Amino acid sequence: MARRKWMGDCGQAEGTNHRLSSLSSLHEGRWNPFQKWNGSPSKTGTTPLPKSEDKGIPPEGYPHTCKNEFPKIMKTSELASEFETAFPRLFGTLEYHTCTSCGTPESSFDEGGQCDDCWQKSPERQAQIQEEERKHIELCRSIAIRELASEVSPELRDTDTDHPEFNAAAWNRIKGAWDSESSDWLWLHSLSSGRCKSRIAYLLLLEKYAAAISGRVSKMGSTNGRLPGLLWVDGDRLTEACRVRHQYSLGEKVMGAAHDLVEDARTVPFLVIDDLTKRKITGEAASDGLWEVIKHRHEWKLWTVITDNVRPENMEDLLHEKHAPYIIRRLAERCIQVDFDATPSECGQSGQSCESKSGGN
Repeated sequence: MARRKWMGDCGQAEGTNHRLSSLSSLHEGRWNPFQKWNGSPSKTGTTPLPKSEDKGIPPEGYPHTCKNEFPKIMKTSELASEFETAFPRLFGTLEYHTCTSCGTPESSFDEGGQCDDCWQKSPERQAQIQEEERKHIELCRSIAIRELASEVSPELRDTDTDHPEFNAAAWNRIKGAWDSESSDWLWLHSLSSGRCKSRIAYLLLLEKYAAAISGRVSKMGSTNGRLPGLLWVDGDRLTEACRVRHQYSLGEKVMGAAHDLVEDARTVPFLVIDDLTKRKITGEAASDGLWEVIKHRHEWKLWTVITDNVRPENMEDLLHEKHAPYIIRRLAERCIQVDFDATPSECGQSGQSCESKSGGN
């Protein structure tokens, strides 16, 4: 570190630029901000200016930092135009205009404009905000589609709500029922397939996930922090993973993959189990794993959608007797149940129906 030598009471260090001098030299008349330092190590390299006799007030043209004298100094420099633009209040070039809505005099807008408060409330600004929100929602939706690409089959990702065979009436009714309820579980069931249960589950997952990440996605598309996890799993695959996760004879690789799948199904913030009882659960090990998933998600109120081709009263025949009553009770307590076979109401296709009903908590 170079040795510093302080010169006198002006606060100027040897070998430093004159702009580093203390303000004490300004009051003693030794500092001129527009005079280049001449390299002399003594004082500031400037000639002290005489003080006026009026209580030490500098004479006309003397560099001073008070508001009245500052414009005179700046106008003598080559940066005068930039400073006038940046600091119009100091140079007296600031113009005030009256807001056309509330009449408040302001300097931040042009003649015939509005103040900030009125502009934020104006229809033009509200339309801009709505357009920005729409673009942000579309951006979050595209990110959600990208995250779901590795989880959901292309057939489901290509779901078209305008397709004539899509159950649009059921989709609109289920969406409205879930938005009006405080529950975070949904159970879609019917006696037959082809009712768009899986497609509706995908659309719900897409909307809920996009809404969940909206606070973490900037307008430019960058994400703040790690996005929440999600999982789309077939019921048959989940029960099989529950069955083999402790079978050491299959090897560590198979056991590890099965264990990871069950753990993800138990803890991810967003889960869809498609066709829960596609195959009868007869083994106790599979029933144990499924009960762990349902119990943990029920206790922590994690977002869950379940689709099935079995009515609730018939599900006990497809579950293992060890946990069948407990699993059915948890589903009935937490889920909004949507029975596509309940009543012959309007659900988009002939002979199809749905009825929303929420179980008690």
